[in-house]
Amino acid sequence: MHQLKGLYGVAYSCSHSGINYCDDWYTTNYQSTYNNPANKKSLSQVRSLGFNNIRTYYLDPNRDHNDFLVACEKNGLSVEIGISNNLLETRNIEQIKKLIMSVKKYRCVKIYTVGNEYFGSVDNIIFGIELVYTLDNTKYIMHSSIFDQNFMSAKKFYQRIPEYIKPKYIVGINMYFYSNPGTQHGDVVQNVVRDYYNDPVLKNSYLIISEYGTNNDDFNAIWNFSFGNIECLKKYPNYLGYELFSYSNESWKGNHQGENNYGIITENGQEKQTYKAIDNFKNMDVFKQNIKNLL
Repeated sequence: MHQLKGLYGVAYSCSHSGINYCDDWYTTNYQSTYNNPANKKSLSQVRSLGFNNIRTYYLDPNRDHNDFLVACEKNGLSVEIGISNNLLETRNIEQIKKLIMSVKKYRCVKIYTVGNEYFGSVDNIIFGIELVYTLDNTKYIMHSSIFDQNFMSAKKFYQRIPEYIKPKYIVGINMYFYSNPGTQHGDVVQNVVRDYYNDPVLKNSYLIISEYGTNNDDFNAIWNFSFGNIECLKKYPNYLGYELFSYSNESWKGNHQGENNYGIITENGQEKQTYKAIDNFKNMDVFKQNIKNLL
């Protein structure tokens, strides 16, 4: 069985005031805010909801991430290290190397995500994947593509992955089902994953749904998707799990197409209906049987 089978992740921004990508971990109120179990944004609260993985989109290579990563380890959370599109676009070897070398020693680091929804040259992503593999071939590597017709975006990257890297490569696809009511999301995800593994190019690949969420606080969407995800875990050996987008609302994104409203809590820690769906689902037997500790 794959080491990451049963991954149940969440996109985690520590932001509460427009500061994104965990920069708040470096402020003087770190101990009182994000290391406080009573705070809805603390990592212990994230873990209490059943999540076993944290997705980050960008960690600054020029900062010390020890406090954040140690806190993740203490709370039983694996971590996905995001490498920004900008570093890949500019092929900034120095900065990518600096980041990888600073985090590779941590037991919680399981995945390097090389770019997210990247629309530039495929060559830049392949360059990044090969570089990261050279720096640390003990972890898994993923690129997150958009969900499009016939998985064309995912395939254009997967077909370029060198054969020697494929055992460590995971296809990530960001999926949102805006045209379907929330009550159908469990069936829709099962149909999508079925079609994915029927594709002759992708049928032997590892897959994580690297983003799924709802921007209208739909309890039914999260609830039904959660059951559909479990069915996919049971049916497809190479399907590893999914990552919820996202833990907290992010007002810094503005209100374009509800981009600021995907969180399961508000920025002041108020629980939304989607939070309640996650909180209830973790008590189900199917959850306990299929979602495992990754550390």
